[in-house]
Amino acid sequence: MSLPVGHKTYMGILLVGVAIFSMLLWRSYVGVLPLRSDSPAPVAVEVAGEVPAPGIYLLDRERAVVSNALLAAGWNGIAADGARKLEPGESLVVAKTEDSFQVISGRMKASSRLALGLKIDLNSASVEDLMLVPRMSFEFAAAIAKSRIEKPWENVEDLAKIHGIGPKTVLKFEDYLEVSPWGHK
Repeated sequence: MSLPVGHKTYMGILLVGVAIFSMLLWRSYVGVLPLRSDSPAPVAVEVAGEVPAPGIYLLDRERAVVSNALLAAGWNGIAADGARKLEPGESLVVAKTEDSFQVISGRMKASSRLALGLKIDLNSASVEDLMLVPRMSFEFAAAIAKSRIEKPWENVEDLAKIHGIGPKTVLKFEDYLEVSPWGHK
């Protein structure tokens, strides 16, 4: 049985397309290197301000110090606390003063932290920040912010004290919220 000329052309194009798709799929699969389970996760740090290449950088845990983060952003000045270890989700802003530069340390924006898989702090997140958490209602976010005025949160499990937040919801929120051990906002 012979196919008409139009069908042969269609089948040829289809076979070439499948072959190209298969080759690209294979190349993308081979190009992905598995993560080593014995290597610690990198430290995500944001560098902003008066640097040539502001952005978020992933640093090896052993080399995650202020001077290396600034160097990654193209700044080769000297920071007073250059040897200080960085915490995941930390933000460094290089600000120009009258005659020098100052490196100001803080925390990344909540949206950046959550996008990187990092948690946000119950005691410093705004209502708007808390609203970025999946399944967080405005009422819950407002209650969290209001409650910490009277007494700072000691752990995420205490969220169960808020009317409407049960143990299952607390478990879901634990993936996104923390009580930070360091006081940066």
